[in-house]
Amino acid sequence: MLHTENLCGPQLGPFNWTFEPGTLTMLQGPNGSGKSTFLNLLSGVLKPVSGAVFWSGRDLSTFSFFERARLISSIAQ
Repeated sequence: MLHTENLCGPQLGPFNWTFEPGTLTMLQGPNGSGKSTFLNLLSGVLKPVSGAVFWSGRDLSTFSFFERARLISSIAQ
């Protein structure tokens, strides 16, 4: 399970969301609304200004680069 607590990024947030296994989530919004920034925060590419992202109860910031790489992948548009 992926969970955010008071996640804030550059000009975004705070977000408190839980993404349950087996569900599909869609991000929709106009250009420049922060969709890519939010995904970069979720994946650990960007460090949050405040708050945290948790993967199965563990703070994503405590994962090594290689641990994150085994769990998270993305394709830029």
